[in-house]
Amino acid sequence: MGQIHPAPVGWTEIESPPAIVAKYDPREPTLFEHGPDLIAVHVLPETQHVRRRDDRWRVGVVHGGGENFEGSEPIRTNLDDRPAALSLAESFMAGYREVREGGRTLTGLLTDCCEPAIRRRDG
Repeated sequence: MGQIHPAPVGWTEIESPPAIVAKYDPREPTLFEHGPDLIAVHVLPETQHVRRRDDRWRVGVVHGGGENFEGSEPIRTNLDDRPAALSLAESFMAGYREVREGGRTLTGLLTDCCEPAIRRRDG
């Protein structure tokens, strides 16, 4: 059984998502889905089949959720390690509550959470 990581209310970790695990194993990729919304967040090594646990990590938004994959967009890349990537994912997921409540846009959350790590495509 894999590790379950705490997630903000409304988010659930999908344990061992087959498509991701087959591609990135053995470095413990993680996928979080948000309840009824078709959105997910993944935490992955920068490269496939990394050899060392201390290789760089990235976090991304998965549009369509884990089951209805429509594409993904990086939130941040080149993170030092897995704990840093999980922490960033948690910040994004906690901020997503404001998006659902109409207090902020998804683009605004991505910008606030992730700039200047990567330049947004739409901004």
